Amino acid sequence: MALSERMKIRIKRQLLCWKIWNENWEMPYPKKTSEKEIDVVVRSLLKIAKEAVPKLSSDKILQLKIEKLFQKIHQLKNDYARGVGT
Repeated sequence: MALSERMKIRIKRQLLCWKIWNENWEMPYPKKTSEKEIDVVVRSLLKIAKEAVPKLSSDKILQLKIEKLFQKIHQLKNDYARGVGT
């Protein structure tokens, strides 16, 4: 499936946000990122993923795998918000 230029730009922008957050998270003394900032990045990534896979509901196995990935992303966000792994 070919992605539009607009979608590619959105994905790059969100991945950059994710990379910045992840680098800060993995530093010994991370820059505090607010939970709201993390939520914005996570929601954006989820929206992009859903738009990039328009036939999600027709493929149950793929849907389950993506839902599991989303759960993992949310778990990482929640762990970070609680200070686990920092």
